[in-house]
Amino acid sequence: MKKNSKVLVISVAVIIVAIAGVIFFAKYYPTDETPTRTLVTLDDSENNGPFSQIALSPPCELYKRIFHFEEKATGLITYSNPERGLAFQVPYNPRWGAPDFRFNPYDQFENDIQFGTVIIFGCDGWNREFALSFTPAETKEELIARIEKNNSESADLKEYPLKINSFDVDGKTIVQYTEGLYESGATIVIGKKHNYVLYDNSSLHLPKLSKVEDIIKSMQFID
Repeated sequence: MKKNSKVLVISVAVIIVAIAGVIFFAKYYPTDETPTRTLVTLDDSENNGPFSQIALSPPCELYKRIFHFEEKATGLITYSNPERGLAFQVPYNPRWGAPDFRFNPYDQFENDIQFGTVIIFGCDGWNREFALSFTPAETKEELIARIEKNNSESADLKEYPLKINSFDVDGKTIVQYTEGLYESGATIVIGKKHNYVLYDNSSLHLPKLSKVEDIIKSMQFID
């Protein structure tokens, strides 16, 4: 009888643990998207919307794990803008923000787009991982000359070394530069209708080529 009682107790305990596990995974690891998830754009950051009110309250950076922002992209979404002369593949994971929020594959603004996972800066703010800005079309030589001129005319910048490097990636001409105390910089793709400037919002420094190389390779200059 005692043996049966022990078996019963163990069985009940196992069931309780299983139910708790189901509840946890149902809340934090949803298997599909639900329409009840609130769409979040960068306007939420500027207006202190519902996501910002949660993510920027202590423990802040812990929400990177709770909302799946540490998970890698699981697929690619095509961004296409003939007016800007560009199409490329945007890395995306529909679980970013689950269980309560969801994010567009990219947020489009007049002169740039923001995409990638969400970066939380302590309790001070948040942003998308990458930004791509549209700038006037220039040749490699024109671009480098302008960067050097701007650097030499800035009292804050010219005190520090300006580093410029140019190379090709998959047939596309790339210019990278760093300047200033923190060696901030950008990766610039020479296009036809525009040049395209890639920033890594998760770092003050120049984006590592390994982080943006696949994005660059997927770029197509379109009419």
